[in-house]
Amino acid sequence: MEDKARELLRILNDNGYAAYIVGGYTRDVLLGRKSNDIDICTSATPKEILDIFEDVKVSDMQYGSVVITYKGYKFDVTTFRKEIKYESNRRPIKIKYIRDIKKDLLRRDFTINTLCINDKGEVLDVPTRSFGGIGVFAIPEMGRFYRHVLIQKRYPHHGAVAFGHYGKALFEVFKFLGIADIAYNQPKNLPYPTENPFA
Repeated sequence: MEDKARELLRILNDNGYAAYIVGGYTRDVLLGRKSNDIDICTSATPKEILDIFEDVKVSDMQYGSVVITYKGYKFDVTTFRKEIKYESNRRPIKIKYIRDIKKDLLRRDFTINTLCINDKGEVLDVPTRSFGGIGVFAIPEMGRFYRHVLIQKRYPHHGAVAFGHYGKALFEVFKFLGIADIAYNQPKNLPYPTENPFA
């Protein structure tokens, strides 16, 4: 199925539009999982996509979402966008189409959701200011740390460091340097300040 998706990317590219496989499929590829759930993002608007492909169903024009059936396979395709206004601080109720993939990726929460595959099958570099997410899948208990520390405090792009039994010494060094906000993962029985203890 990926080969058909990449053919679809090339058609968009040949018509002057950027296009990438993005999201869960890229995550599954990196984790060695089989998946047929392929989402595509592109600089082409729904109207421009309708001019290129014959079998297109507009699923949500407001959010730039269409479904393209190509050689028997269905692909969800969404236009690059910037989210301008939100409802309940979560669901976007106003968006603007944009042409820059990097600006589209900045609105996504985890690094794992910003990884893209191009028409050659290459995984693209991730822009800064996105948040790490691979650790959430590799180390289950780190999910709470990412959600309630890194995202909550809007930390910039970061790297994970394994420091064995040196944690105590590093903690003391950070305190000595005057770093007031030192965050670390909490055990299961100790919730983070923003975590719902009843969830």
